[in-house]
Amino acid sequence: MPRQSADYIVRLVLAILTLSSCRSEASDRLDAYLAPGTVGRAGYEYRLSMPELAKWYAILHELEDSSASNVSFHVKFDFPADSTLDSQIRVVDGIPALKNAVRRAGLSSREYVALTAALVGAAAASTVADTVPGSKAPKNVHPSNLAFLRRHAAEVEALARRGPRAAAPRVGRAS
Repeated sequence: MPRQSADYIVRLVLAILTLSSCRSEASDRLDAYLAPGTVGRAGYEYRLSMPELAKWYAILHELEDSSASNVSFHVKFDFPADSTLDSQIRVVDGIPALKNAVRRAGLSSREYVALTAALVGAAAASTVADTVPGSKAPKNVHPSNLAFLRRHAAEVEALARRGPRAAAPRVGRAS
């Protein structure tokens, strides 16, 4: 299978996450997603900013660089939004390459998880809104994060392209 860009992979994951949370019969799921102590709640409460997105993309680029220079490098990061924040912090801390990249970027594991959830939710909602006529932003995405991504789309795109990008990070088993 040809390698896809990290942006493509992130957008695909975002679309899947948003579509799975946008079902009209999903009000119970929304309650679970936004329950206190969940990743979804942390993402909803987090407010995106350019300095924080620069840190997030620095982490992504560092992992991409590791992937390009080490054939056996891979990161498998399961990120269910209704999981507890503490369990996902343990996941980040349990992956040395990710934990170290997060620290070098100046974030805590908690900040990284919340930032990722906020970014993933807002980007997925934006992608769905742009591709599905008549769609509305899901209630699990804070409107200010969606507005932020739309307002700063060009800057975010520039961050996504910045730095060496020889290969996308591998997810799952190394080949």
